[in-house]
Amino acid sequence: MDRLDERLAPAWAAERAAMDADIRSRLGLAADAPLAPWHYADRFFQEAPPLAHDPLLEQAEGIDQLAAIRAYFGDLGDDIEPILARSDLYPRPGKQQHAFQLTVDRLDDIRTQCNVVPGLRWLETLLHELGHAVYDKNVDRALPWSLRTHAHILTTEAAAMLHGRRGRDGAFLARYAGVPHDVAHAPENTRTHRRSMLVFAGWVQVMVRFEQALYADPGADLATTWWDLVERYQRLARPPVVEPHGWAGKIHLALSPVYYHDYLLGELLASQLEETIEAETGSRSPAADPARAGAILRERLFAPGATLRWDALVTSATGAPLDVDAFARELS
Repeated sequence: MDRLDERLAPAWAAERAAMDADIRSRLGLAADAPLAPWHYADRFFQEAPPLAHDPLLEQAEGIDQLAAIRAYFGDLGDDIEPILARSDLYPRPGKQQHAFQLTVDRLDDIRTQCNVVPGLRWLETLLHELGHAVYDKNVDRALPWSLRTHAHILTTEAAAMLHGRRGRDGAFLARYAGVPHDVAHAPENTRTHRRSMLVFAGWVQVMVRFEQALYADPGADLATTWWDLVERYQRLARPPVVEPHGWAGKIHLALSPVYYHDYLLGELLASQLEETIEAETGSRSPAADPARAGAILRERLFAPGATLRWDALVTSATGAPLDVDAFARELS
C-alpha cells in the first residue's frame, strides 16, 4: 500500500486538480473556492465525480445488456446460459438492492443476484458478477471439494474486475454492445476509467489503514483517525463539525470486515493480467481476441482452483509476483 501510494502520487495530484476544477465549474464556484466532502460524488468519495461531457452515458441506455454479455462470454469460451437461468436478475418490490455471485455446491449451481436496469452501471455490474461466476465454472471439477474454489478472494475479484472494466473498453463496446465506433473509443472512456481507479485507490488506502487502527485500539478517538486518513490519502478537508461515529456508516466495516483491501489487490492483478493478455494477443482487452484471452484465463487462473497458494498462482499465471507496477503504469 505504501509503494502504491508513492507510485500514484503524481497522477493522483494532477487528477485531483482537474477533478476539483470540473466540480467548481459544474457548481458555479469560484476557481479558488474551498471544496468540502459533500461537493463530491458520494458520502465517502469512493466513486469519481462524472466528467462534464461523457458521450457513452446516453448511448448506454440503449445497450441490450444480456445480449452483449452472452456474446462476449460465449466468445471467451463460456456458456453462461445455465448461470443466467438460475440467477435473479431484475428488480422487484422488497428485493435486496445489492449484487453478488454465489456458487452453492462448488459444482454447477452457480448463480448471481442483480437488479438490472438500462444504463452503464448495471452493464458493468453484470460483467463483474459473471466474472466471478465464470471463474468458479472453470475450476477443475476433478479437484477434491476443498480445492475446488478460487485461490484467494483477490484472485476472484481480479477476474470480476477484469471483465467489469469492459464497460469502458472500446473493443467490447463496439464489438458486443453495438456502440458507435467514435463513442466506443472516445477519450472520455479512458479518462473516466483512470479517474475512477485513482479515486478508488485513495479510498481503499483509508479503509485499510482505518481497519488496522480500529482493531489495534477500538477505544481510540476513531473519528480523528478517520479524518486524518481521509485528509492524507483522499485529500479531502474535514468538515468544521465531525460526526464522532460517521465512519461507522460504511457498511463493510461491520458486515464485510477486513475485505476492502482485496478489491484493490484484485485491481492490481487485473492490470497485471491485462498486460499478460496484451503480450500474447497484442491487446489489453479480452474482447479484441476473446478466444485466446479466454484460454489464458481458464488455463492459468481459473482451472488450478486452490491447488496453488494465491501468490504462486499469480506468478504462474502472469510470469511475475503480484506488484503495483502494472496498475501504476496504466494510471500514470
